[in-house]
Amino acid sequence: MKARWLGTAVFLFLSLSGCSARQAVQVTVLPVPPRDSRWEIDQKDRIPLPLKDAGRKELADALTWGLNRNNKIDNVSAGSDPNAPRKYAPLFDLLSKAPKLQDLETPPYKQWFPGPMVKQVVDARDLATPRDHTPVALNDGTYWWVFYRDNQDQLTGVMVVKVNAFQVMSEKKR
Repeated sequence: MKARWLGTAVFLFLSLSGCSARQAVQVTVLPVPPRDSRWEIDQKDRIPLPLKDAGRKELADALTWGLNRNNKIDNVSAGSDPNAPRKYAPLFDLLSKAPKLQDLETPPYKQWFPGPMVKQVVDARDLATPRDHTPVALNDGTYWWVFYRDNQDQLTGVMVVKVNAFQVMSEKKR
């Protein structure tokens, strides 16, 4: 599984770096990272939307422990944020109101996710790339929030990941 994700990342890097024109390239793809950088173990563990009490608690735990289940198991404070439940409570409230894709572009959501929406999320766990209603990702400055949707653009699930993603890749002229 890790090798598939790594292979995708290497392919994207080589594709972007192999361009003959040496210029900045806007990255529009977010690869889903390996297990140690996401709380969700398998797709069946995805937190459903609209957010209910169980999903709210799960997200609060995930963000408290820096998306690392081993931090929780070992009670390790590295990367943890004990204030996460309070910090993210207003966002959890928004996610509890049956959000749709277009809601992510409204001012209440833009307060949380000010940057551009990434519309190409690559998840090596998928057997096939979804053609319609593909997931989208937004960054809150610390984490990427991957939102899954149905064919009516109703948001059906969320997965929070940490990825050191480049917004713009550039190559120096030789």
